[in-house]
Amino acid sequence: MVAPSSDTYRARLEGRAELLEAARLRYRELLDTLRAPNWEERVRARAGGLRDVGAEQERVDAALAMALRRARAEGWPESSSTVRMLHETQALRDACFLTAARRLGAGVEGASPTGLLRALEDHARCAPREVVPARRWSVAVEVLPDDLPALRDVSTFGTLLRDLFAEPRDFAGPPPLRDDDLAVLRRQWPVGEAALSVCWARLAGVDPAGGVEAEVRKRAGRESHHAPHDGPEHLARAEYWFQTARAWLDSLVRERLENFQPTPAEWPDVSFWLCARERSPDARLGASNAVPEVRAGLFELAYELWEALHPERFEAERWPEHRWMRMVESARRAAPASLSPEASRVRGVLRTFIVSRSVGTSMARGWWEPDSLEGLVLRAWEAARVDA
Repeated sequence: MVAPSSDTYRARLEGRAELLEAARLRYRELLDTLRAPNWEERVRARAGGLRDVGAEQERVDAALAMALRRARAEGWPESSSTVRMLHETQALRDACFLTAARRLGAGVEGASPTGLLRALEDHARCAPREVVPARRWSVAVEVLPDDLPALRDVSTFGTLLRDLFAEPRDFAGPPPLRDDDLAVLRRQWPVGEAALSVCWARLAGVDPAGGVEAEVRKRAGRESHHAPHDGPEHLARAEYWFQTARAWLDSLVRERLENFQPTPAEWPDVSFWLCARERSPDARLGASNAVPEVRAGLFELAYELWEALHPERFEAERWPEHRWMRMVESARRAAPASLSPEASRVRGVLRTFIVSRSVGTSMARGWWEPDSLEGLVLRAWEAARVDA
């Protein structure tokens, strides 16, 4: 009996041989690239070829597994050129992904071949290098590709902020944010802020001299009147509106809570609550991981006292009893910090309110200050009734 020829084995692959031979060639080129001293530069130069490998990887893996399985089951001889091609393709594939994992280092354990290729391209794209001024923008485009998840979040965030803050804002008036706008902003703010940080970090990392980041930040310092066309333009637009929104919210916080400012961690919860509180007296500042119960009570008190000390906003006869009751409740929330340094400024404002409202009245005689915030609020309530 005549043994089958190599062509017969090739024919048994049913058209998969061409796919695997093309993959073998791509694997060999990729392995040469990864073993070169300037491998990051070479990966950047042949990013398209890297994507070709990734695009075909699932088909290649399936075809290779089937071919090797059939060769073993049917006892194809190792001397066959078709079998040698299969083993060489398998060896090159394994060497490519092992070398890629070593180049990338920690953090890629368990990644799929396609995931490794994406990580490899991203690493090479963001690798630190010397960037001449004429190349800064093009490198920024390279580092912020359209398919970067963080960039998509940045673009969405920038559009939202532009829609909400495009008009000049009067800090003394009620906030322009409707309830549904505020809900969306609260939800998107941490996502957008984190995405902005990721994008800026990529620009800073690619150019240790800082020129690439500076180039994009210069664009972010002014409002753009055209739609963004690439990653850096999306980032610059979002950063501009982020700073605009942040400045408006900062002004609101500084004015309304002039005697008790939030920490950076507390700032988002407090500023969004202030927006809601300006729209509705019933809006409460809930305790959270960022804002403990005690400080939430102090913030609520600080806001009410700011309003009470502004004649255009406070008229004793128009403050319903439930508002004073809410202040008492806020004081109870803050009771554990009643004598703390954090509460001292709030106590000072309460004292100012009581004294200003009790001048020339019987309350001014024999004045004494209660130890508790709740006691001070009750004295303020009494002073407001006397003054009315």
